[in-house]
Amino acid sequence: MKHKTIKTLVISLLVLSLSSCITYYKNYPKEMVNKPPSGKPYGKIYYKINPITGLSSSGFESLEEVFMYKSPFSVTVKTDDIPQKGLCVHIITKDVPPSAFVAVFAYLSYAFFTAIPVLNTQEGYIVVYDLYRDGKKIQSFSYPIGRTVFFWIVNIPFVWINLLTNNASDVFPATAYKFFEDANPYFSGEKVKGGPDITQAITMKDGSVIVGKIVSQTKEEITIQTKYTVMKISKDKIDSIKYQK
Repeated sequence: MKHKTIKTLVISLLVLSLSSCITYYKNYPKEMVNKPPSGKPYGKIYYKINPITGLSSSGFESLEEVFMYKSPFSVTVKTDDIPQKGLCVHIITKDVPPSAFVAVFAYLSYAFFTAIPVLNTQEGYIVVYDLYRDGKKIQSFSYPIGRTVFFWIVNIPFVWINLLTNNASDVFPATAYKFFEDANPYFSGEKVKGGPDITQAITMKDGSVIVGKIVSQTKEEITIQTKYTVMKISKDKIDSIKYQK
């Protein structure tokens, strides 16, 4: 009975110590949180996501969800190898470890069930999106994710604070949405198979006419899909838009 009581106490302390962590993410593209692309104007892309180590397994799962359901591509295909034909993005997440000094104190703190307070402001990740076309890398995009971690057994009554800030399933997709935005010039050159149904004729102020389908728009610009490509047009350059039957 005594040994069982001690075992129960140790397990309880371990669970409490793991629940004493307050985490805050920083230095990531906050403006892109919960802002997936509004349409799917592009054709097909392959994607490969390397596993994410550490505390952010939910970051890996959320990135997979983005490329499965929330990308600007009508077709996304998961792959283990970079294909020799077509567009492909390889996502690699690099760890930014804490300093050796903080790592030692963190180890000691967990050894004593987080009775020793530890504040770590230096760790995080760098999410790299390597873009390939026909097997050759054409560009690389990098986005940092900083993380502040404070663990101490006294924090247990205050861990609800984590619910008020963005977590891994918010910040990792934000880097993907930022990548879609930054890499748009490389996507726009891709031929869209079959082309759209022709629904609009846009007359520009210089007299030219662009025929295609408007897939999204903001207050400042519209995105139009023509037969072979996708382009963004500033609204102040447009004279009129007419519906084509």
